[in-house]
Amino acid sequence: MNSYSSKLKKNHWEDQHVLHINREPMHSPWGAYSSLADAITCNRKISKYVSVLDGTWKFKLVNSPEDVPEGFYKEDYDTSGWDDIVVPGNWELQGFGYPIYTNVIYPFSQDNRDLNPPFVPKDNPTGCYVTRFIVPENWSGREIFINFESVESAFYLWVNGEMVGYSQDSKLSAEFNITDYVRIGTNTLAVQVMRWCDGSYLEDQDYWHLSGIQRSVILYSKPRVHIRDFKVFALLDDLYQDGKLVAYCYVNKVKGYENYRVRARLFGPSGDEVIPAFEAKISSETPMYDRREFTPEAGAALLTAGVKSPLKWTAENPNLYTLVFALVDPEGNEVDFESCRVGFRRIEISEDGVIKLNGKRLIIRGVDRHEHHPENGRALTEERMRQEIIAMKRLNFNAVRTSHYPNSPIWYDLCDELGIYLVDETNLETHGIQGQLSKDPEWACAYLDRAMRMVLRDKNHPSILFWSLGNESGAGMNHAAMAGWIRAYDPYRLVQYESGDPGPAISDIRAPMYPPLSWVADVMADTKDRRPMVMCEYAYSKSNSNGNFKDFWDYVDKYPRFQGGFVWDWIDKAITKYTEDGTKYWAYGGDFGEPVVDPVKDMCLNGVVLPDLTPKPGAYEIKKIQAPVQVKDLDVLKGRFVVYNKYIDSDLKHLYIKWQVTENGIEIQSGVIEPPDIPPEGSGELIVPFDLPAAKPGAEYFVNLSFCLNRDMPWADKGYEIYSEQFVLPLKAPYKKPTVFYAPCTSKKLNITEDELHYEIQGEDFTVSFDKIHGIIVSYRLNGENIINSGARENYFRAPTGIDEATGGASSIAEDWYAAGLDRLVRKVEKVECYKANENRAHVEVTSYLCTDGLNDGIMSLMRYTIYSDGTIVIENAVDASKNLPILPRIGVTFTLPAKFDRLKWFGRGPHENYPDRKLSAHVGLYESTVDQQHFPYIVPVECGGKEDVRWLSLTDQTGKGIIIEGFNLLHFDVHRNSVEDYAKAKHTIELKPRDEIYLNIDHIHSGLGGDNGWSKCIHEQYQVKPGRYQYSFAIKPLW
Repeated sequence: MNSYSSKLKKNHWEDQHVLHINREPMHSPWGAYSSLADAITCNRKISKYVSVLDGTWKFKLVNSPEDVPEGFYKEDYDTSGWDDIVVPGNWELQGFGYPIYTNVIYPFSQDNRDLNPPFVPKDNPTGCYVTRFIVPENWSGREIFINFESVESAFYLWVNGEMVGYSQDSKLSAEFNITDYVRIGTNTLAVQVMRWCDGSYLEDQDYWHLSGIQRSVILYSKPRVHIRDFKVFALLDDLYQDGKLVAYCYVNKVKGYENYRVRARLFGPSGDEVIPAFEAKISSETPMYDRREFTPEAGAALLTAGVKSPLKWTAENPNLYTLVFALVDPEGNEVDFESCRVGFRRIEISEDGVIKLNGKRLIIRGVDRHEHHPENGRALTEERMRQEIIAMKRLNFNAVRTSHYPNSPIWYDLCDELGIYLVDETNLETHGIQGQLSKDPEWACAYLDRAMRMVLRDKNHPSILFWSLGNESGAGMNHAAMAGWIRAYDPYRLVQYESGDPGPAISDIRAPMYPPLSWVADVMADTKDRRPMVMCEYAYSKSNSNGNFKDFWDYVDKYPRFQGGFVWDWIDKAITKYTEDGTKYWAYGGDFGEPVVDPVKDMCLNGVVLPDLTPKPGAYEIKKIQAPVQVKDLDVLKGRFVVYNKYIDSDLKHLYIKWQVTENGIEIQSGVIEPPDIPPEGSGELIVPFDLPAAKPGAEYFVNLSFCLNRDMPWADKGYEIYSEQFVLPLKAPYKKPTVFYAPCTSKKLNITEDELHYEIQGEDFTVSFDKIHGIIVSYRLNGENIINSGARENYFRAPTGIDEATGGASSIAEDWYAAGLDRLVRKVEKVECYKANENRAHVEVTSYLCTDGLNDGIMSLMRYTIYSDGTIVIENAVDASKNLPILPRIGVTFTLPAKFDRLKWFGRGPHENYPDRKLSAHVGLYESTVDQQHFPYIVPVECGGKEDVRWLSLTDQTGKGIIIEGFNLLHFDVHRNSVEDYAKAKHTIELKPRDEIYLNIDHIHSGLGGDNGWSKCIHEQYQVKPGRYQYSFAIKPLW
């Protein structure tokens, strides 16, 4: 081994007892400010005593630590032939090696059978980094530190050829005092990063495993005696009225430190000085028998002050104060400054087992979030993080679980500022070996170190309400040790952990994953364990998902201790890749030729949003259901409604209400009104001042309400819709049959001709041609121009969604569909009859049996076409599916149309796609779109673009010519430029090459999506299409 000093005789990266060498104790992030003015900004990068080393470094990747170039860390080593790399960044996304996605298995072992903690494979890609930096003259005589905010997974550090230290834990800062290693002027910095280390056994998260220096590298200069850390409690009294500020400001305990003082100043949200400068001496002892709530600590100044009626911090109103510390030397000079934002708030569990924030029941509208960018991996910019929070708040999320590790320090600043509740999660998951290490005392220090350092770094953020002990690692005494330390250090937050459903010794709350609601009801009835429940994961958002979402929120309303949860998860974790011709697409597991591939390659695509933050259609359902406002009807005909204010810290004065009355989807009345004066957690009556319209025969009427911002917010502009609701206006009117069905022109006559292969039904200006062998329309020509290419062909299959596929095997309803042959049914036509009923009406009846070769169970279909002399076709379909078949994707038919009929209009639910178990956010209305816009670019193509409760739809060309389809009952449809088979076969969106015709799928009934989890058959029974008998009808009429 030649890559480090001869003093080192072992592989520290394979010893769970060696967590670091020479690393500084963790502390709150520094600003190293030179003045009060700088410190007030809380911008930690503006000080003259801070230097950020991000940029282009020299880089060389080798296969293992043994292959590291001899002496690469020396000042005279020539790296001119090395590659360039951008820091921060992950080397796999800059052309070096390959990323690896896994969910359960470890990324260096395909089957986990050869795992032997703490040892890692000899094939351990190792990156060597070299750069140079300048220490300015004005840093002379001061202490100098270097901070690596995140390096994955372990690294050694050299400065000017001398080894400084070693660190692991890839998601927390590693800081070193390099005062004795640097000189004024140019210095050489070298870093050796191992992809795998013993810590990798604690980092088996469900994500892309990426390597390198992935957050900023920062130099700090501090005076010899300096502020080392600070801990701030911004407390509220029992009435949640007045505040108390308690702060410990720690200095480094060098000779003479006890002669220094700390001066503090508190500034309000508007920048005014709330508390004038107040001071405290630095204690030189920690007394044993002091029974006060806050006791002195050696090396710390204890500062306390009362704050009368502070503005409280919540996600709704994130009021932030600024606390500035100044270190005062014996001569009275302020020689060092640090600062942080402060939020007054109180999180607790009430006697009846309810989590309360500032005395109000807390509702978690949360989402789990990995740090991920499709091009930059885990190297996220502040602007990207801000965009993510904005996108979250626009979808009515108010909380994030940092699954499954501490995030960039900037993330917490932004959550404080913009208002996001946080579960800060320890970088700990041992999924691939289950709970083996959690009960092993040999790993206790590694567990505790990760929890302690997370809390020490992030302790001052008001946005953090919960500390999490990690994810999916079983539960053991090592977790109990973590929980105990955290509670003793920070008694003003809650501790949570999910794996193994641990008791109160480990977790203050119950934080299950994907709980069945029947189990939730049982837990809520359990009088022995009254802990509140917040789901740490639920509503698995893989692919086209998020069915049944409302069911969870009905329980939130029903059970006070059931207080929401975190949707899994925020973003599709795909990586940008390019084809040989330069076409960009998003890649997932297995797309990089990596040697270890998760059994479910696309398990990383579970996001509410796409990698570019585009909301998936399911996001709109989530936004609607978890909105902080809700409306129910009292008496719709009289315009009476009840409004529920589900905010905990806001009335509704920041909103206005747009109301609208529609007739067959067309607005006939509208207005804008103010919401009722309703306090947080309250309700009140709303009167909407519409006039009852005179009901027209056959018309449908709805009242639409939309709650919108009446002012600009940091995350949305004035006018942005927070919530909407739709109510049927039940007006009575004479029944009128749909005219599209019953308007044949009796003055026109039909003719029927036939040859060996076809029947042709001819009207005055149209011809419908039926294939006698296959029993389908093969053309519908109007005035010599084709308006239908083919149909109606029975369709009982859909391109399986990620939830349909699940994890394969017995868990997958899609596997059942394939086993039953629903994707390859052979249509056996038993009978085709064509005859005239009278001069202006003809019938074609087709009896078919659809079954896959080699299987017995299939579907009988009787299709009856009635062709009228005006060109209208009424289609009646009777279906009998064998009881031995699995639940079906759909009952419907498919038509193909010429490509030019791509203008879409419909009266039904929209505008976004919707399905039986995910349609509450899609109101009934009259919508216009295009066929191309019906495709949603799920990274793996799946069923998409569906529309529920459709009365009619039309497809036309740019001149308005085409067809209109109307159902006797409500229909479901989707329309695309590709077939169901195309979608089912494609593995990436770029594989869908638009065909030269349009595929229109008309369904009598379509299956729900499910989404409770991603590894079981979770389409709820009421949304299943069970095999049996079905009958439905619709009509097609030409538009010319």
